Amino acid sequence: MSGVWDGWQPISLYPYTLVEDGRRGLALASDLSAPRLVKLAYDQQQRRLEGRSYLGISPRAEKLDGRADVRFELYRVDPKWGFRAAMERFARRHPEWFETPRGAHDFVGYERGHYAGEDGAREVLAADRRGVFSAEYIVAEGVLQAGPVSEPMPSYDDTLQLVEDARNSTNPAIRARGEAIARSVLLDPAGGWQLKHVGEYDWAPGVWEACWATSTDPDIAEGWGPAMWEGWIDPAITATEAIGAVLDGVMMDNFMSAPAVDVGPEHLALADTPLAYSVATYQPGVHNAANVHEFLSWLRQRLDDRGRRDMAITINFWGIGDTNGLLQHVDALGGEGESTGPLPTNWNPHILDYRRAMAYHKPQAWSNGGQGLTTDEARQFADLALFYAIFPQRKSQAGGWEPGADEVISDTVGVLQQFWSDGWEPVTHAWADSEAVWVERYGADEASRVTFSVHNTAAEETTFVLTIDLAALGISVSPGGLEGSPGGARSVAVAAPTALRSDDLTVIELVSDETVPLEVQDGLATVRGRLPARGTLVYQLRVAPGAQPWTAYVPYCTRE
Repeated sequence: MSGVWDGWQPISLYPYTLVEDGRRGLALASDLSAPRLVKLAYDQQQRRLEGRSYLGISPRAEKLDGRADVRFELYRVDPKWGFRAAMERFARRHPEWFETPRGAHDFVGYERGHYAGEDGAREVLAADRRGVFSAEYIVAEGVLQAGPVSEPMPSYDDTLQLVEDARNSTNPAIRARGEAIARSVLLDPAGGWQLKHVGEYDWAPGVWEACWATSTDPDIAEGWGPAMWEGWIDPAITATEAIGAVLDGVMMDNFMSAPAVDVGPEHLALADTPLAYSVATYQPGVHNAANVHEFLSWLRQRLDDRGRRDMAITINFWGIGDTNGLLQHVDALGGEGESTGPLPTNWNPHILDYRRAMAYHKPQAWSNGGQGLTTDEARQFADLALFYAIFPQRKSQAGGWEPGADEVISDTVGVLQQFWSDGWEPVTHAWADSEAVWVERYGADEASRVTFSVHNTAAEETTFVLTIDLAALGISVSPGGLEGSPGGARSVAVAAPTALRSDDLTVIELVSDETVPLEVQDGLATVRGRLPARGTLVYQLRVAPGAQPWTAYVPYCTRE
């Protein structure tokens, strides 16, 4: 059987990297206008900062006319905030990749399903009334069920016959699905169909499920991409609009969970994005990130043309690295898995750091499918979700939770909704005096409120001092006059804004909903606190209504 998954070239997790010597910083980043497989690294032996891409060229890729390209950017970075400064400047240079006009922060929950037909439309209407976001479910893989698990597991040849049987079905929906799989399946270098899995799974108990890697390229006639629109998305929009319900979005499951390269000649001829190649044979092919890119661009245009510019495109985020050029199309990021265990696959700081950076100002949600969660385990999950501003949920299949665990999740949501729409900012301009205490920031410079989440990574209670650089945030609590600008040139304070008094600033700890003491000296504010083991607290700095939260500066330069 086909066991080739050759889309796993060694690529960078993040689309940028940084070298600095304490005085100067230089960042190298890959262009995210379309997906590319890129490795960014500093070669210490060669003393060289470099970017590598895995590109293929084939005469069969007629639209590409024998061309492949990759673009990199070099830009200077203030080394004070290191890698976070590289993130911030990259996002500010390219806000179109990290921002979305379709906000999805103002919901009390998030659901996905199939909503075509009267019953599905009524589900969406009920979700509307509860303030719950509803998304039509799609998946970029061809799936068919192959009979009960009481029968032997299907062989590879059995799965091929399963598709052929579907293509000859008298049921139009099954026939269309079988045809879409056959037209869109990815081919390996030997010409075999790339089969992702065969087995029994939690989401389809009691039956064998076969799943093939399929191209979502919308140019494939009757292929998997057009089939998702015609069979799922458009009928759901029609059904919901007919009863006055509002379908809020589309959710693509298993987002880039299995990267692969398709060397099928017919699919090469339709490629619009430069090719990659099979690492096993160096044979040029279409990486499935490229056809997902083409599909999501096409889907956005379809939704807009349908009069549904408000509908969000969301994902169940599993893949890493090769997703970087795709997230520009995504309005909200979801995830799922189990939060317990020594290092859960889809819920650990390494993954959450990455997804926080790539989501940037876009909302994130995560459904916990763990079985039998205790209240303490639910609290650890919720505290990490709160730290990263991820909307926590309990997955419908998660059973046996201890009484009180659900209340922990709902209480956390109540805290989260007070700040997560303000947007994550990588440069915190705040720090803790303990290495065990991590800090994140939500809220822009010169805003009337800025929020800091602090998380204790230690297994024991920790006391800490949180220091906030007010001047760096554009908040001045000192009298006017000459002050040094960050760039080192002299600056003069504009007379119109009045510097704040210290009592114009208030800090609320949102978990306890209590005002905490704030000490201000020399442009720095300090808050003292105590964090439980693995716990999170959230401090919101507020500027009094009517007070001026910023001081403007006009550069005053002289020539030597």
